[in-house]
Amino acid sequence: MRKRIVTTLAVLLVGSATTSLALSAGPAEAAVSTACAPAAAIYGINAAGELKEWLDTAPTTSGGVAAVAAVQRPGMGAYSTVIAGGNGVVYVIDTTGHLLWFRHLGSATGQPTWDPASGKEIGHGWTIFSKVISDGNGALYGIDATGQLRWYRENSYLTGGTTFAAGSGAVVAQGWNSFVKVVAAGQGTFYVTNAAGALLWYHHDGWLTGRAVWRAGSGAAIGNGWSFPTLLSAGGGVLLGVGADGTVRWYNHLGAMDGTRRWTTGNGATQAGIDLTGFSQVSADPMACSPLDRADIAGVQVMAAEQINGRGLAPTEYTCLNNIAVKESSWRWNAGTVAGAYGIPQSSPGSKMVSAGSDWQTNPVTQVSWMLTYIAGRYGTPCAAWTFWQAHSYY
Repeated sequence: MRKRIVTTLAVLLVGSATTSLALSAGPAEAAVSTACAPAAAIYGINAAGELKEWLDTAPTTSGGVAAVAAVQRPGMGAYSTVIAGGNGVVYVIDTTGHLLWFRHLGSATGQPTWDPASGKEIGHGWTIFSKVISDGNGALYGIDATGQLRWYRENSYLTGGTTFAAGSGAVVAQGWNSFVKVVAAGQGTFYVTNAAGALLWYHHDGWLTGRAVWRAGSGAAIGNGWSFPTLLSAGGGVLLGVGADGTVRWYNHLGAMDGTRRWTTGNGATQAGIDLTGFSQVSADPMACSPLDRADIAGVQVMAAEQINGRGLAPTEYTCLNNIAVKESSWRWNAGTVAGAYGIPQSSPGSKMVSAGSDWQTNPVTQVSWMLTYIAGRYGTPCAAWTFWQAHSYY
């Protein structure tokens, strides 16, 4: 028997490129319970041009122990940009502006094994950007000379797809050349620092679609004194500040989903076993941690409303999507039937959702993305799908 969840979510759209989603009269922002992989990968290039990796084996713990791995790949110092893209993906920009794809298959264990297709060219013209940031899941952002933040998303990022999502190259924000440090924390969340050392939070609701819509509260100051020469994000609010002496300090922002100034205890503790002295192009896996607890219905609903906003749908469409999801699965990511229907949307068979991501079996973000794409193709909008559901008890 399905458990009925009664929820409404009002979304206020603001005609600004920096704020667009306000949550009210709906599911409260879930208390963040940061979920992490067993280890967070950190990469850096030494003076010899070798790519080395550290594994933070306790990314949610202050003072966690890190394992130093062997050299993972030589010759990487020849590139102008090397950044971690999540799940072992490493993006590289050469001196002529070509964007190259690599995948470190041993990223979780520290073994120097790589996908045979590593080094594949997937784009060009990337010298126009002063900084390139990976948000994971194939999402890339570039800051150009005028301070415009441009969005791209690589299709089939786990295999080095050479095509990008429609809308790639879209300007999603202005004035980002004023920031000193910019790091992405996965699923649209950004942490930036300004010249005064303030730490600011942003959340791009359009991270899947490239629309210039941002969560209400984006730009909020959540900390001071963040003048680290290097700032890293392991995703989900887990931040690492690297001092001039190579010391790595750990922080966990519990307000990663809503931008509130909430931090866990133990912030500022030194992460043992990591010494980044003399290393350049240091980056961390932005997908190692996530603030979204897939079992937290309220948190999953907030994420779904974000996707509604990110696709440019009317705020009222969330209510219809919620009605369908409650009827089909009660928003449970692992809901299944003997007939093979699976997940939040009850895709039948569940494997259809692979078109939205290889993690369709476990990730509610992927499941909701597939659900909205399916609805758009068959009905146009969630409310049209809900009308059909009321007449036929399926969609």
